[in-house]
Amino acid sequence: MWLSYVLFNTRQRLQFALQLLFFVGVLNALYGIGAAFGWWRAPFMQFSNVVVANESVSGTFVNRNHFAGLLELTIPAGLALLMIFASPNRGVTANSWSERLDLWLQGVSGIRGYLLLALVVTMLGLMLSQSRGGAIALYAAFLIMIALTFVRRYRSSRERVLVAPMLVLGVILGGVMGVGAIKERIVNADVGDMQRVYVYEAAEKKIQDYPLFGAGGGSFAYTFPYYRTAKIDAFYDHAHNDYLEFIADYGYVGFIFLAAPVLFVFAVMVRAFITRRDKLVRSVVFASLTGMLSLCFHGLVDFNFQIPSNTLYFCVLISLGLRAAGLPSESRRHRRSRRSRPKNAVEQEALAG
Repeated sequence: MWLSYVLFNTRQRLQFALQLLFFVGVLNALYGIGAAFGWWRAPFMQFSNVVVANESVSGTFVNRNHFAGLLELTIPAGLALLMIFASPNRGVTANSWSERLDLWLQGVSGIRGYLLLALVVTMLGLMLSQSRGGAIALYAAFLIMIALTFVRRYRSSRERVLVAPMLVLGVILGGVMGVGAIKERIVNADVGDMQRVYVYEAAEKKIQDYPLFGAGGGSFAYTFPYYRTAKIDAFYDHAHNDYLEFIADYGYVGFIFLAAPVLFVFAVMVRAFITRRDKLVRSVVFASLTGMLSLCFHGLVDFNFQIPSNTLYFCVLISLGLRAAGLPSESRRHRRSRRSRPKNAVEQEALAG
């Protein structure tokens, strides 16, 4: 986390970090969708021993919920890039539907069109993963960010224009491809899902025995047999609730030391998102807040924080959000000079002539 905070210390590097994060998510989603439809047949393309489990997409992960966790962290980066590259037509009014369509097509042309297509792919991957916790957590994070957008001190049309439609787009895609399966899994909860409640009870008993400092990091799998009851007919190496597992392993003292810095980071980012006017700062903080909120919500029913890759991306989002929150605003003079800069060689020749 410190390394990413030190390295991504300029506006260009922060934007590159968002691009890199989103690129990882798009590649993983493409691989998962391709594996589900049998596109990748070569043995060297099989990165994991379980690619499609129970007709769900898991990408390069064995567990579909961890694949969904990665997409929760990277999809907001794509939306942030869309906000950065958005160019609302200020002062331009459309008097007819054809003019409105023309303005809309101009808005989704070029790199914005590619970003929209990539966002569709990642949202589709999330829906096809059939991860109930992942889908619900990401939508809950989106709703919170939309609410923060409307209470911002300096309101911008970019967030309101882009975030809400993407939420609607996700619902439409899910209705066509994946929400039906997610709804069926929610309604028809199997025995394994019900046993999680008993696992939670076992974790609570462990917490009662080791309340202050826990039984030690990573000890849940080794201590679980001592608290396992006859109601649990399977072995659980994780509690399927990150917060219970953290408290059971590190105790309340350790959990406070882990949670307090994250809460502080949330407060800093929320303040920056509400008060800052800088487009890049808002976009990076939006990506960090949305991804972090989503994974924190998902942690109530799963163990994404026990997966090193997802934990690493979570820490990267923390560093990006903190760096962006403390970034000085771009001067008005610099913005004007950048807008008036020639965009291509032809324009430069015209100005020189």
